[in-house]
Amino acid sequence: MAQHGRNPYPRNHHTMRVTKERLEHLAATLNRVTGSPEEPWTRGADGKLTANVGCYHLSWAYGGVDLHQMREGGGVVGPLAGGYGTKRALFEQLKAMIEGVRVGREVGLRATR
Repeated sequence: MAQHGRNPYPRNHHTMRVTKERLEHLAATLNRVTGSPEEPWTRGADGKLTANVGCYHLSWAYGGVDLHQMREGGGVVGPLAGGYGTKRALFEQLKAMIEGVRVGREVGLRATR
């Protein structure tokens, strides 16, 4: 999994290269801020895989990357519109999602005061 504790994008992130590792770090951050499981699957003592519902993870296909979220029974949903695309586009979308969760929490906290 991605390294934690290191900022995955510098202040001027538009000129840097978006890597798989940076995207994995952002997916891990999204899981952390939403309280979702870190891994999409867990292997039980019987050897069977069980879906970790709610886990966000990367999916690579068709020459692009997309964000998927695990559903009950092992299915997935793509919470972002547009399907598979560039690493840069997903990078920007993930940053926006993470910031949206943080802002939503702040607004929710202010509303309960």
